[in-house]
Amino acid sequence: MPPVGADTALGVGDVFEVRVFGEQDLTGLYQVGSDGRINFPLIGEVVVQGKAPTEVEREIKVRLADGYLRSPQITIVVKESKKKVYVF
Repeated sequence: MPPVGADTALGVGDVFEVRVFGEQDLTGLYQVGSDGRINFPLIGEVVVQGKAPTEVEREIKVRLADGYLRSPQITIVVKESKKKVYVF
């Protein structure tokens, strides 16, 4: 079974972990803010709302590789999804 939210878009209130291999200071938990963004060390604001975790991984990787880290390895694991499910 895939992790929670592995293939769904992130939304406001969702909590996810960003793991940066070999960079413990950059690894941590983030919650999507009401503006759909997170504030990530070194690169600042990242718009994550409406993006799949793999898209966010790619963006953080590209931005960290642009002058901060050489070949960063990023993994995102969704810990808590605030998506509402309606049952009729």
